[in-house]
Formats: sequence, C-alpha cells, structure tokens
Amino acid sequence: MSQFSYTGKILLVDDDEACLSLIDLVLQDEGFDTVTVNNGKEALRRLEQGDKDLVISDVQMPYIDGATLLKEIKKRDPKVEVILITAHASLMGAANAINNGAQDYLTKPFSATQLTDIVRKVLDRVSSSAKTENKQSSTPEIESDKLVGNSPIMLELFKQIGKVAKTDSTVLILGESGVGKEVIAKEIHKLSNRSKENFVAVNCGALTESLLETELFGHVKGAFTGAQSDKTGLFVEANKGTIFLDEITETSLAFQSKLLRVLQEGEVLAVGASKPKKIDVRVIAASNQNIDFLVEEKLFRLDLLYWPGNVRQLGHVIEKLVVLAKHSKILLDDLPKEIKEVSLLSLPSKDEKSESPNSNPLLSLAEVEYRHVINTLNQLGGNKSQTARILGIDRKTLDRILKRNRIN
Repeated sequence: MSQFSYTGKILLVDDDEACLSLIDLVLQDEGFDTVTVNNGKEALRRLEQGDKDLVISDVQMPYIDGATLLKEIKKRDPKVEVILITAHASLMGAANAINNGAQDYLTKPFSATQLTDIVRKVLDRVSSSAKTENKQSSTPEIESDKLVGNSPIMLELFKQIGKVAKTDSTVLILGESGVGKEVIAKEIHKLSNRSKENFVAVNCGALTESLLETELFGHVKGAFTGAQSDKTGLFVEANKGTIFLDEITETSLAFQSKLLRVLQEGEVLAVGASKPKKIDVRVIAASNQNIDFLVEEKLFRLDLLYWPGNVRQLGHVIEKLVVLAKHSKILLDDLPKEIKEVSLLSLPSKDEKSESPNSNPLLSLAEVEYRHVINTLNQLGGNKSQTARILGIDRKTLDRILKRNRIN
C-alpha cells in the first residue's frame, strides 16, 4: 500500500456498477476514503453533507450527466475538486471539463497507477490549500467538435485550451498550414470570459505593411492621401474581446515594434494621431513558420517572442507556468525547453564529476564528440542552429547527439 499524507474524502459516481466497484476497490486498496453512488442526483444529495474533497464521476450517465454534475458541484461548493472519466472521449468535452473547473479528464481504459497518481496530486493540492481562488462555474458551451481525433496528444491539447481560455494571457499558436490554428483560437475565445464580445481575425500576411497598420490601428482624417475620414482600427473593434493575428511572422520588424507597444502598454496609436487610445484586448497570434529560426536570422523580434535573461522573460515564464503547470508545485519538467536546456548544459557529466582537476582520462570517440558539442553550444549561449552550422552538421544530427547522451 502506498504511503501519503492525506487520504481525503472521495465520492465516486458511475451508473456502471462493475466499473464503480473496480475504481472503489483500487482507491480503497491505496488507503483512500471513498463513498460510491450510481447517479448524479444521489451524488448531489451526498454533497449537501459538505464533507467531500473530491468527486470522481463518469461522463455518460442518465438524467444528470458528468458535465452537468460538474457545473452543479462548482455552483454549490467550488472548493470540491472533480475528475471526470469517460469511455467516449470528446475533445471539446475535455476543454469544457477543464474550463468548468475539473482537475482532469480521464479516458477509459486507464491504469490503476494513472488513477491513483492523479487522485493523490489533487488531494495534495486540497491538503496544502494551494488553490487561491475559486474557478468560475458558468462558461459557454461548445456547439460541436470542429477538431477531430481522440489521441492522448489531442486530448492534452484541449486540456491546455481549457486552462488558457480562463486567463487573459497572450497566446501564440504554432503549426503547419491547415492544422486548425484559427479554429483553436476561436475555441479559446468561446471558452473565455470575453466570449460575448467580438472575435476579430486578420491575416497579417495578406496585407502590405502600411495597409496592415491602418487596418489594425486605424487612422485619422488627413493622415495620408486618401484618408478623407477617421477610421476605427480592428484593435478598437475588438475591444473587450479577442483579436487573432494569423501569420504574425509575415510582418516587418518595424510593425512588430508597434505591436510590442500594444501588448506592453495596452494602447494603440492610430496613424496620424497624436494621442494613443487605451484598449482591453486579448491577443492570440499564429504562425506556420519556425519562429526560433526567424529570431536567429533577425527576421522576428526576440523581445516580441520572449525576453531571454531579463525580468521580462521571468514574468513571461512565471505566467506560462501558472497557467499550464499540471501540479500544485512547479517542477523542473514544467520549465520551458529553452530554460531546461541552458540549465542542463551547465551540469557536468558523470565522468567529469569523478575526474580530478589534473586527470587526463582516455575517452571514447563518442564522449569526445559530445564534449566538443557541449563546449561549442555553451560558447554560443545554447543556440542550436548556430552550433550546428559551426560544427558542420544539421540540426537533426545535433539533437541526436544531445539526446543520446543526456539533453532532450
């Protein structure tokens, strides 16, 4: 039996008696305090007693399904945590579940270890009072699944959509053309607190720089030849709502500088105007390009992507971790890849730890190769593309060398 600090009080809900009994047996064997009911109505009656920390409920049930039960629980007592389980995975169901306050969305079949690990993490959060504010109980419904698939990766994507939607954080969606980046942006908007306001989409790559600027920021009468009246920009039209900037990497560095000001200051300056106008807009951007490569080639502003090594990057990383971290505590695995890699580069290898300062060990060719790669990577500040060029190898070969030894 596993040992842990808090067994919690768990209510199990499922109209499938066999499944209910099996889950109950697994959790009791791990020392958890469980009670079982076979319908949502009875679950709500039990919850009126006010002594439950966690509800684990099936989604597909008669009369009161799991999604409805989740909402009712959060209305009555937002501090009660909920895990939904289902044999019929729905991508938007996962997003809705997370957005409506569920801690997780499990698809059958799942292992006993998966279940107990998730339950333990949720109850640890309850025990440590890590949750600082209640989740909102009322959010818009998704009309239909527009993205298809039921793989674990797709379900994880929709869990992230559910988490991100509840915030006002700026979002960058990366992916090849045709994968549904605008669909994802629209679902984030629908699940957000801004869902009743405008969702404005613009393809940045389809407009010239001057036209894009006047379309987004607007202009005043007489700002240029042909400007016979004031024009309201799309940022102002999207005020209180969401603006989607598709193919953001197609913009110029000059335009990116102006966009950075919008993000930092929350204001836009119309072409020809002397005073900026305050706005409250959630920005979602997208690109089908390798944005890190564009930054290295000086085609995209690094400070618009993030701000490495200074307070801005720290704020960006902390915001991302708060939104997307899977546990009540932030772990090393939660850190962004670029930060983990720099941290790992400073760690000595096992052989290096055991060597004396004056030792000259006999090394394998693979170890010599590895050390030379690490030394070059360190000198170039962790820049993999430049490292690959200096070494005369491609990125795939470099990644393979790093992965083979220690760094992913």
